[in-house]
Amino acid sequence: MATLSEPTRIPGRFATWFVNRSSRSRGILTWLALFAGVVLLKRNSIGLPASFDESWAVLPGGLWLAENQFNIAGLLQQPQWFDLGPGTYALSPVTWLTGLVAAITTPETFMPTLHLVHMAIGAVGLREVYRFARPVWTPTAASFLVVMTVLIPVMNAQLGAVYQEIPIFTTGMLAVNAALREDWGKASFWGALGTLFKPSGIVSLVAVVAAHLLRRNRTLGIRKAATILLPALIVGVIPILLGRSVGSIVDDRDTADMLRTMVTTAGITSELLVAGVLAAAFSLLRSKRPTSPATEYRLITSYWMVGGFVAFFIITIAFVAKLAYLPRYTIVLVPFVFFAAGQNIKDRFGTVTTAVLASTLAIVMVFNQTGRFYGADGFLSEVVNESSNAHQDIIYLTDLVVSAAISENELPIYLHQNTWFRVMYPDLGFVEEVPMNVYHLGELPAPSDLPSAFIVPVTSNAAPLLAVLDDLDANPDLTQTEVTFTYGQFFGRYIIYESR
Repeated sequence: MATLSEPTRIPGRFATWFVNRSSRSRGILTWLALFAGVVLLKRNSIGLPASFDESWAVLPGGLWLAENQFNIAGLLQQPQWFDLGPGTYALSPVTWLTGLVAAITTPETFMPTLHLVHMAIGAVGLREVYRFARPVWTPTAASFLVVMTVLIPVMNAQLGAVYQEIPIFTTGMLAVNAALREDWGKASFWGALGTLFKPSGIVSLVAVVAAHLLRRNRTLGIRKAATILLPALIVGVIPILLGRSVGSIVDDRDTADMLRTMVTTAGITSELLVAGVLAAAFSLLRSKRPTSPATEYRLITSYWMVGGFVAFFIITIAFVAKLAYLPRYTIVLVPFVFFAAGQNIKDRFGTVTTAVLASTLAIVMVFNQTGRFYGADGFLSEVVNESSNAHQDIIYLTDLVVSAAISENELPIYLHQNTWFRVMYPDLGFVEEVPMNVYHLGELPAPSDLPSAFIVPVTSNAAPLLAVLDDLDANPDLTQTEVTFTYGQFFGRYIIYESR
């Protein structure tokens, strides 16, 4: 069983050979092993078409860059997703990386290559999880922390995705570990890079700087802390100065409702919530043994990660932009919450109890990979795909419904915004070429000018369609024929509307 005591020598010929390598060589070998493990674990994700958020965000922008000589300034002038343009994340290095991959691949290999690149980035982050715990935990325990990080469904799902969260997770871990070494230049760089992906990328850097300031016999002053944070702060306000914020499109949302949704959504990542509650509860109990300075520093960092993360999103929702909180944002917290829970339980109840609880949680997470604890109805249906591998079934269902609708007698097809993106960019893996009979839902004519027959596909993400469907259903001049599909636990359909 894993123990959390100070490290002992690892027996074995390979271990001896590995320990005798240089630090750089060990880092590369560890990354290669983790990358191979992630590829093996997530092999079914490599050939996936674009998912919901990928298809309107970083992928169209990257394809635009590849087709326009990497003109980032030009991409900044393009419309954003709510105006059906590719310029949503023009400033994100993930978009730039997507453009590079698009430039060196074919349409058939674009998405698989991009998945492998993101898995490689995720493997770097997982290596940093090991490095975070290793100085105070045994190799076995630190390795088990990596396994736990991979197994939690929300992280497992993101390791097979092509979006912002895995790069934010990785840069956050790099920033934290650099700060633990007091390499503040690298910590500042990684924190600023993470913030360039999304403003929430600054949370890791703020947490580790705050933890250092609260240490006994601190060596970091307030002025130095401000200097370290300055690049990330500058990067964070650039999108606002350039008018790239999406806050204005969600101003009509109710702040209290968004905050309530945040609380409800937090419960979806139940394994992380349980570990966090245990970590908080046992941190208040008296430890049976003294805590080393290195362990204390990591615990304080973990607490600040959670506190800073929650504060960031509350402030954002209340005062900046009323954006919906999604489970995938929590992956930056996973190793810190599990570390704090493991360390606090071990200090109060010993190694055996910790190992039993951790193993039980790991089994639960394996069982919950497809979100089976949550079901697929009501509010949770939109959240399950973000917090588990159920998102794969949704991708396949969308492909199935839209492909069948497109082949239906070449009738006009009206797609909601996200699905429209998926068929306008063939490289995203849904169509071989842009269909001629596809229109955006906003182009649906007035009731008096409707075509004699047309189709509206409806997949699991039906919320953007509801108002339009209600109006069409209430139209007495139209008849309806539904064609239904199921994939996994999800249900979809397309509706053929015809004039009476």
